Amino acid sequence: MKKEVKNWLDKYPVLDENDHPSLEATAAINELKNGMPREAAESQAHTDYLKQHAIKAMAHHLLGSKAALAVGNEEAAMQHGK
Repeated sequence: MKKEVKNWLDKYPVLDENDHPSLEATAAINELKNGMPREAAESQAHTDYLKQHAIKAMAHHLLGSKAALAVGNEEAAMQHGK
């Protein structure tokens, strides 16, 4: 059974609770360096977090698809593209 992950600040879903400190640091940078209100800084930190994970996931699937095509497995390549 998979452990339920606690949302960051009890409202933003995350993949791992160990990501909370990084999100907090990014929100602080947004607030202090970029002059954003705290709530906007938190929202932007979470948006950036989701974007980073989406990019990593896309890269993983692209590499998997290319590897499958390189060995001639078109079915596996299609699965990575979904």
